[in-house]
Amino acid sequence: MRPTFTERPVIRQPEDGGEGRVIFECRLVGEPKPEVAWYHNEARLKAGRRHRMSMEEAEGGKAGFYICRLEISGVEAGDVGAYKAVARNATGEGHATINLNFEDEGGGGAAAAPKIPDGIPPRFPKKPTIRQEGESLVMECLLEAHPLPEITWCKGDKVSAQDMFQGDDYSLTSPLHTHT
Repeated sequence: MRPTFTERPVIRQPEDGGEGRVIFECRLVGEPKPEVAWYHNEARLKAGRRHRMSMEEAEGGKAGFYICRLEISGVEAGDVGAYKAVARNATGEGHATINLNFEDEGGGGAAAAPKIPDGIPPRFPKKPTIRQEGESLVMECLLEAHPLPEITWCKGDKVSAQDMFQGDDYSLTSPLHTHT
């Protein structure tokens, strides 16, 4: 399967809040496992003290699904620009791009801090699952987002009742109606 980036890359702040670092992250499918190279303004980046590159299997270990990352330490004004991830395997090539900009502090034109989007936009990394538990059908889905978005379950054009939610897992349980 030719490498394909399944969504646009995102810029993440390290979980430890590490200032002066940014992480570019993108999701990729491809089989056999692709090789990924990162570019900054068309110049190929090499792993080293400032640049760390990684690729791991996505959640659930499903073959052919990967998360690719580029972490930059000691971010400086020269790091502004276009970044591109290029994935290659025996079946072809795919690429994804993202830009890094800086916030202008004080209006003096001096680049100060990387502009990292606040939060994580909502996305569903796995398909919903449906299972029967006794007389009920349970549909569950995994949602990644920060801050927590407003969640609405619908059936067709109708919004489901809010009291059907269960805790932080956001399961939706509905009575099973069988016709005899």
